[in-house]
Amino acid sequence: MEKEQRINKQKIADLKVGATYSNVRELMGTPEFNEAFKSEGKEVQVIFYRTNHQHSDGETTKDECTPLIFVDGLLTSWGQKAYHKL
Repeated sequence: MEKEQRINKQKIADLKVGATYSNVRELMGTPEFNEAFKSEGKEVQVIFYRTNHQHSDGETTKDECTPLIFVDGLLTSWGQKAYHKL
């Protein structure tokens, strides 16, 4: 898990605002969690990648992940502060 977290952090550090959902998924792989909804006529999708192990229970929780936020298929922001602004 620690290796996966380190790799995910490295990949997230290289992301650029405006990247497409498909390009990010190709780079990052399958997310731990995936949410989607419409807001003000726009499609919002949030995918979560594990980056911060906190609990030794064998379960991954959202607070152990970095959220990546897409609006209409483009990466607009990432991180907990951005997620809590949704």
